[in-house]
Amino acid sequence: MNIRIAILFVPSVLGLLWQDEPEISIIWSLAGSLFVAAIAQNSWFKQSDESLPITHRLLRPTFMYHFFFLGYHVLGGAVNALELAGYTYWGRVAEPAKYELSLNAMAQALMLLGHASVTAGMKLAGLRYDPPRYIIAELPAYGLLVLSLVCLGVGTAVSFVPSLFNLSEKIFQIASTAVLVEIVFAAWRRNFNNTVVGLLLLFLNLLSQILSGWKALVLWTMITLGALLYPLMPRRVLFGGFAFALFWALYLHPFGLVLRPLIWYEGVDRNMAIAISMNEVMNMSLRERLDNTWKMMVGRANDLYQFRKYLLYVPDAHPYYGLDLLKEAHLALMPRILWPEKPNLERVAMERVYDAGIVSEQAVVSAKSNFYQDAYLSGGWAAVVPASLLLGYLSILISRTSERLFGGYQIGTCLVFTSLFATTFNTAPNFLFLLGTVWTSLLVALAVFFAGRMTGWIVPARAAIRGRAPRARLVKRPLARFPLRYSPAKLPRLK
Repeated sequence: MNIRIAILFVPSVLGLLWQDEPEISIIWSLAGSLFVAAIAQNSWFKQSDESLPITHRLLRPTFMYHFFFLGYHVLGGAVNALELAGYTYWGRVAEPAKYELSLNAMAQALMLLGHASVTAGMKLAGLRYDPPRYIIAELPAYGLLVLSLVCLGVGTAVSFVPSLFNLSEKIFQIASTAVLVEIVFAAWRRNFNNTVVGLLLLFLNLLSQILSGWKALVLWTMITLGALLYPLMPRRVLFGGFAFALFWALYLHPFGLVLRPLIWYEGVDRNMAIAISMNEVMNMSLRERLDNTWKMMVGRANDLYQFRKYLLYVPDAHPYYGLDLLKEAHLALMPRILWPEKPNLERVAMERVYDAGIVSEQAVVSAKSNFYQDAYLSGGWAAVVPASLLLGYLSILISRTSERLFGGYQIGTCLVFTSLFATTFNTAPNFLFLLGTVWTSLLVALAVFFAGRMTGWIVPARAAIRGRAPRARLVKRPLARFPLRYSPAKLPRLK
């Protein structure tokens, strides 16, 4: 194991050779992250005894974390570096910003170190998944759709209590993800009616996400659906995913860019805001769409602008925070319903953003630091490694526990882990929101587990095998026979 972990840090160590040449350093760091991601998918590194390829377990953090890291911090980081070098789609348009490039090189090197450390943490946790200790006793054809509707109703009821807003969001996430998993089960069974109902609910969910003002929600939903469907229809997923990515970048993102300020800040009637946004987006030229996509990749598809500001702020203008940010994160553990005077966590997290001069206090934007930035602020390079190791370790530990308690990959990872934990670990927020989100998600997951045990839907695996599953009939078509469990040769595939 030692050599497997040590090899992850080779790019970071060799990158010290080019620390005085920012352009080469940036390219090296970006290539180093590609190397780390590739090594992490290698069977030699994983030492797993599973015969299935990684494409049949795409939603586990062993793959999805790297997918998001490469898309957000490598692809977005490359575009940001090109912008600082004076380039756009249309060639060189400005002189290179040398000083900004040097800061960018340092930030990208820190991101590479964090990437390698998270991967090492995953390896330390162990990448072998044991058989589940509990299974789902029975899952009717419409079971997950019913679960989705129940969660939708419960989440709506809970949302009326302001102090339980975060809890309602978790319940809504379960409702949304349950539809995606049901669509995959129905496609595998070739059940036309279930597929149509699932797609209808998915359409309504996507429409709600598009009109909410959160531009990335619909993209995350489709990525999850693509990862679920890939083993069944790989070519369709790749072609459809590419087409949807273009549609999102050229149409949905500019639509959300216009819609959000109208409904969030200016108080425009929703129907009027939608009409205004549609009109503006449909009248955009192709060049305007491409320019919007470039600006989005430069400013929103990475956090390098903030990271450069933090590098100037700490330790020169402000000493390292030490354990202050960890102590601050404990505020998230106490539910607001039990602590009505609990501080506004958004405001608490934004204090260091204002102090570092990233945005002014009058700005109506959220620019909170991410996990790696908080690690750097706590103690520089030396703090990034242990913090990232812990992040990787926890992601695998919670992922494995989800599969052991909820019957394996199909429900444990695809439904429970994906809906409650995946976004938090794949795009890690700052310490405060990471701890709060993981804590809330753990409580919800345990509540679902104990509710399943009490109702007999979740039963010990040994009892089920012996035919003594309490208070529930054994499933006639067990989840062990669902997709993503067979060898590639036996897996049914849609042509």
